[in-house]
Amino acid sequence: MRHRVFGIEHEYTLTGKEMYTSTSLAIHLLGFLPYAVPLDEVLRQERWDSGNGLRRVNLPRDPRDLYSGRKEKTDMLVNQARAYYDPPNPEYATQECDDIFDLIACEKAGEKHLSVALTALHKTPGYLPTGGSARLFKSNRAFKALYGESGERNEPGALVSEHAEYENKFSSCGTHENYLIMRAATEQRLQQLFLPHLIALSLFAGGGCVEFSQQKKHFEFSRSQRFPWMRIGVGTLTKGARCFLVFRNAETFAPFGPYRRMQVISGDANLCESALLIKYATSAALLEMLEDDSFFAGVLEPILSKKFAWTAENEHVRNVAHAVTTAGLDAPLPTPGYVWTLRDLATFFAELRQKYNELVGFTEDRCAGLHLEQKLLKMLAEHPDTDESEILLPYSDHAFMKQSVDHDMSRFGYSYMSPPEKTIDVPKAGGGPVPMTVSHRFRYLEAVCHELDPGVSRFERAQQRGIIRRVVTPEKIDTMMAGAPTSTRAHRRKMIADELRRNNRLKTCHWTGIIAKNPGEEWDLTDPFVSEPTLEDLRKIQP
Repeated sequence: MRHRVFGIEHEYTLTGKEMYTSTSLAIHLLGFLPYAVPLDEVLRQERWDSGNGLRRVNLPRDPRDLYSGRKEKTDMLVNQARAYYDPPNPEYATQECDDIFDLIACEKAGEKHLSVALTALHKTPGYLPTGGSARLFKSNRAFKALYGESGERNEPGALVSEHAEYENKFSSCGTHENYLIMRAATEQRLQQLFLPHLIALSLFAGGGCVEFSQQKKHFEFSRSQRFPWMRIGVGTLTKGARCFLVFRNAETFAPFGPYRRMQVISGDANLCESALLIKYATSAALLEMLEDDSFFAGVLEPILSKKFAWTAENEHVRNVAHAVTTAGLDAPLPTPGYVWTLRDLATFFAELRQKYNELVGFTEDRCAGLHLEQKLLKMLAEHPDTDESEILLPYSDHAFMKQSVDHDMSRFGYSYMSPPEKTIDVPKAGGGPVPMTVSHRFRYLEAVCHELDPGVSRFERAQQRGIIRRVVTPEKIDTMMAGAPTSTRAHRRKMIADELRRNNRLKTCHWTGIIAKNPGEEWDLTDPFVSEPTLEDLRKIQP
């Protein structure tokens, strides 16, 4: 199936003075987006928070002020993406896409939407406590707060209080990839080959973090933020069970016909566009291979029992995923039977995709990601004595973070072997040295490497200096902030919704349908492949 629809959801971490994430702060942020959460949803989520014990910090201005003029019951933005409050985080879901570069631009547009909203939140009087500020992160780890006891925002190098520790209840934020798949790609096929593909993908698409190993009694760098949280290979729940893959037979992407929706729950949050390109292109390519019955029977099936028998047991999948986050490229992974290394696993899938590309062929956007993957594997093979983070720095989030951490350790005289409570002196802007524990320093570096605020984001500065490679233009990102991809349902939905909005007739807009204010006026948008309004659509739009 060449015409594949996919989209991304991400929960962003938002922190403020003396809070992890509060109802008011998250809803205030979303209120600065066009056509965001409706008032009745605000009230419903406030009741949910109270019933589930989330601490709510009352801000000076009532969040209802942001929504009082809204006449539409919709959380669809003007570009047909969706922004909403998924307790306890603000969440952004991209428009439906069928082109990898469109998808990357849509995801980066979401980052920019929220960054602009954050700036507006700071500039508008009355929405934050006096002297207070908020910080926004694209990370899979939930930072409770990065503020000192005074409530002032800490500049780089300043002391981070105990509020920087992670909450136990909500300590992981999800990045969910959604793919429309044919039912021919059975759960067994996906478990046998897509799961090890995701494990291999951490080499390029890991978000990066520093963990303290209770077993080894020292810190170590981890490529992936999400893998340590995963418990089950394939399931049906997005929460609690912590599945790598989740299948849904209805709703949103695939409410009909021979399709269903597959969610990748285990993916890391990425700011690096090259990592996004490799992640989405290689996954989409592998899905085409798994849906091809003849290729599966002739090429893939004969090797499964020998090389991938371990994928049948959740315990083996979990152990391999946990081990790969810190393992060297050529270190044996705990795969029963056939012994894999991370390099071998990544190379195997790259060669498999190349073979299918020669036999059948992929679209240009998929090929762009496959060629970049092959280029990086070749560079790693040609420089075996060079740290992988030096080679992958322009292309990978975890490489950028590791290089940042390594530089910081060299500058301030600490290491992964340092005791967590060891104190180091770091400079404060405009002042003398300030003490900080090694544990807090690692957490602080992880936070600032994933921060979205353009004024302080280390990643943004590195990208502007050309250290981080881009794959989509700023102009394309700006286009997707207001527009929708022209080759999927999102375009059709936008054209109908925009016309109804101009005539003040739009009542509700959601993924698979639109309802006008006049009784009986509804649009069925369940088919994700219809990208242009039909003649019936146009007839019904006319006032």
